[in-house]
Amino acid sequence: MDDISTASETTRVEDAGDELSIISDDSSFYGDKTLKQKYKEEVSAIDTEDYWHIHDWNLQVIAARAVERYPEEWWINSKKRKRVDQGHDHATKRIKTEDEGSKSQELPLRPLPSNPYNPYEGQPSALQLKESVDEFLTRLKPSSADTKHPWIWCANFQAEYRPANENLPVFKQVGTKLLENFAAKRHKLETSFDPPKSAASITRMMGPDRKNVEEDIMLAAKKNGVNCGKWMLFPTEDKVDRYWADVARGTVEGRLGIAAKVATRSDKPGDGSTRVICVYTKDISDEADIKRVLKELVRLRLASAISGPPQKGAGVQSQIWYKPDCYTYLELMSGNEYKIKPTLYGTSSLLTASDVRGLA
Repeated sequence: MDDISTASETTRVEDAGDELSIISDDSSFYGDKTLKQKYKEEVSAIDTEDYWHIHDWNLQVIAARAVERYPEEWWINSKKRKRVDQGHDHATKRIKTEDEGSKSQELPLRPLPSNPYNPYEGQPSALQLKESVDEFLTRLKPSSADTKHPWIWCANFQAEYRPANENLPVFKQVGTKLLENFAAKRHKLETSFDPPKSAASITRMMGPDRKNVEEDIMLAAKKNGVNCGKWMLFPTEDKVDRYWADVARGTVEGRLGIAAKVATRSDKPGDGSTRVICVYTKDISDEADIKRVLKELVRLRLASAISGPPQKGAGVQSQIWYKPDCYTYLELMSGNEYKIKPTLYGTSSLLTASDVRGLA
């Protein structure tokens, strides 16, 4: 019996040794020397900062960053409580407390994260939660900002808006395909006439198709969470600091939109060059909110309610435009080959005569 036990123990030890050798550092389980060296080279070549920059849109990345910044909002005494049933009611979730035994209670879901909320917290080119607007404007002045950051940002910390479930890659794929199909249809129409029709005639004939593709792009944007848009201001470089100060204060105080940004350099440097300022709203389908922000821009003397030449001595733009982000992502600029108007609204198309009188 002792001999049998000893033999069994010896066998088990030998077997265990064989198993351990399979995954030892010297084992071929990890590959030969050449393969290991290849993997090490691939790992050393990874630029983690570039990786995270590329994946900024990813919901898991957004969620992970939110957990780091607002851990108390994501975990509610996680060691003592556990979720029992979320059920079909998304307004509340049922939790069970260990020291309550079988007793359960309803806990309302809180917005995650709660106000104040800053989507740009931690970014050096943006206003921070613990920073006053005056400190921010002194630290980052558009006229003299470091151009390694193309934009300066600020947000409305009290806004209820949170980034949507934005699926930008899918939207861009769908939108690009819609535009390609439209261009192919136009080309087919152009080549079907002999002698050829004028470009203006073809553009008129493609009118219904153009309207359809514009509607389809908007539907694709809504389906994929690409909902935001912006009013665009173009102050000259000598006025950009004043414009930006008014926009930043209006945004933080909740009088404008959900966020704003200003370019740190001009696309066309030289005399009379301008900087773009974007004032964002949360929903391109919310015309009332878009109009509200426009009226406030007029009150701040950053835009004029009346179309025509700029107001003398004030440098106020007579016409400003509202562009949806979905058009920006598809690179639809003025004079694009599809003849699609790159903006949804302009001052004159949105403000009625009554609005103009009220803003006078």
